[in-house]
Amino acid sequence: MIARSESCMCLQDPRPRSLTLARGSLSRIWAIYKNGVYDLTDYLYTADLNKDASGDGVPTYAFLDESITTVFKQQPGQDITKDLQAALDNLGETEAAKQLSCMKQVFYLGDTDFRLEAKCTVQNWLLLAFSIIMMSTVVAKCKSEFDRGCRFHLLSEGPRIHSPGRSATRQQEITRATGQICSLSGALLHRGRGVA
Repeated sequence: MIARSESCMCLQDPRPRSLTLARGSLSRIWAIYKNGVYDLTDYLYTADLNKDASGDGVPTYAFLDESITTVFKQQPGQDITKDLQAALDNLGETEAAKQLSCMKQVFYLGDTDFRLEAKCTVQNWLLLAFSIIMMSTVVAKCKSEFDRGCRFHLLSEGPRIHSPGRSATRQQEITRATGQICSLSGALLHRGRGVA
């Protein structure tokens, strides 16, 4: 489909493109300009294939300025913002605007992935650090409460847990089990510290 506009005569494919790009790939001629990814592979192939075509009714396939295509050919897969901006500045204001508009309409694939940049990863690391601090605080508090409860049980008869609706024998079983758990954990803690 041929689309005519003030800025350029461009061949446009109405179908969506799916393309996986590898940085530094020489098989495709794409580059990054101001965080946008532009792919000129099909354009350069078509322009090269039809470079000798001329005559009435034959479309012009090479509609981008040669200084722009040279930058893409010399640095495929790289950030060409500085070099392409210099080439656009040499063209003049109106011609540069036309060339850039055509590039954005036809060759623009999307923006670069910013998920691994500092502005995204800092928040994840801060969240992880605060989570670790909070969890270590909770674990330390639980351990100190557990130690205090076991010492209390070893020094007295043990904690009296009263739940309405439970029989007295069931209550005694719970108290005895709690005492055994505290005694066992206290012995394990003393062994771990080297106390016999």
